[in-house]
Amino acid sequence: MEISNIVTLVLGLSVAGNVLLASKLRKRTKLNKYLSSQLQKFKELSSKLRDIVVQREETFYKNLHDVAIGFLDEIEKSYFIVFDGEYGNVVSVFGDVSSNVAKRVRKTELPFATQRVYTVDKEKLIALFPNLTKDGFEKTQVLVSDIFIGGELKAKLIFERKRNFEEEMDTIKSLGSFFTSFIATHS
Repeated sequence: MEISNIVTLVLGLSVAGNVLLASKLRKRTKLNKYLSSQLQKFKELSSKLRDIVVQREETFYKNLHDVAIGFLDEIEKSYFIVFDGEYGNVVSVFGDVSSNVAKRVRKTELPFATQRVYTVDKEKLIALFPNLTKDGFEKTQVLVSDIFIGGELKAKLIFERKRNFEEEMDTIKSLGSFFTSFIATHS
């Protein structure tokens, strides 16, 4: 092999390596921007929650729900449910929600898992909202965040949208922990 061929091969490998490194750097930059924006949202959330804590309970939960929706994109429907004993009240609703969704619901843990944030098929919401039927269910992803205080289910945040929630799972887990602290303080 001639020296010029070796030099060409080394230069080619160097260029390919640089392209690969540049691609990885762009992905890292995108991730860093995303994480930075999420951190900024949490800073804003902390400030808002300080103001919310002094509000009436109904307004308090509605504002928590509004804040939660701000962390996700393309949400079609969302519910914030607060439980007291065996039953819960839907205290805040977002999106085009049909009138057959009851305001009072039975306490149900979906899907009886140890996870505090999880996704379920929309059909599982029938256990929570008995007035729903399987007819006409759209293909949507449902993300549920259960908020426990003292080992008891105190609230449930439910989000629906067409695309999956993979990217935001950690954010919603952190948000659930954040809300747990504020709800425990407020209750």
